[in-house]
Amino acid sequence: MKRLTNTLAKAAVFTLFCSYAVAAAPINDKFKIAKINNIESSTMLENDSYKGLIIKFEQNHNLCLKTLLSGEFAMAKPQCDLAIKTIEKIPLHDQHSKYLKALAYSNRAVVNYFNNDLVQAKVDFSKARRLKNDGLIRHNSVHFNRLLSSDEIVVEELATLAD
Repeated sequence: MKRLTNTLAKAAVFTLFCSYAVAAAPINDKFKIAKINNIESSTMLENDSYKGLIIKFEQNHNLCLKTLLSGEFAMAKPQCDLAIKTIEKIPLHDQHSKYLKALAYSNRAVVNYFNNDLVQAKVDFSKARRLKNDGLIRHNSVHFNRLLSSDEIVVEELATLAD
C-alpha cells in the first residue's frame, strides 16, 4: 500500500459552506467537506435547551475543518471527535439534525483517511451514510473506496473489520 502523506495534494478537498444543511453541489473527484454556520439561528431544534450544545458543536466542527484544510491532520482529529461527542448529546428531532450528524461523521472520516486510519475512516463513512445517504456523503464514501482500490486495499476486508 502506498503511504499517504500529510498533504492535500493526494486528494484535494472541496469546501461547502452552509447555514445548517448543504445544498446540492456538483460531484467531482475530490473529497467534499462541509463548513457549518449559524446553526443556532435555524428552526431545526424543537427545544431551546440545546442551543449551547449547537453552538459548541458548530465551533468544534469548524475547528476540525480549519485544521484539516491547513494540513494539520493529527490536530484535526480531536476537534472532529469533540464535534461528534457534542452532536451525540443532541436528540435527532428531524432530518436537519441527522444531516448535521452525518456531515460531522463524513468530515471526521476524511481526517481519519489523511491520518492513515483507514478502518476508522470506513466506520465513520458507514455511520454517515446510515444517517443521511445524500450526494455529498455518498460522494465522499465512493471517493474513499476508489482511493482504497487504487492503494490495492481490499475494501471487503475493511468492511469486515469496521462492522
